[in-house]
Amino acid sequence: LPAIRTSPDHGTAFAIAGRNLADETSMRSALFACYDIILNRREYQQPQQTNTEEPEFVV
Repeated sequence: LPAIRTSPDHGTAFAIAGRNLADETSMRSALFACYDIILNRREYQQPQQTNTEEPEFVV
């Protein structure tokens, strides 16, 4: 999928919104997961460098 979507474990948490009761840990984890996915995609999309030279044999 071209778009990355992550969300906190608790969803929208409307019941505690604006009451200063929420813990930001789950949201931070979702953001870091998104960042990791972006980095993994970039690494996967880069062409792999292969060694096309013949190996040298020392006798």
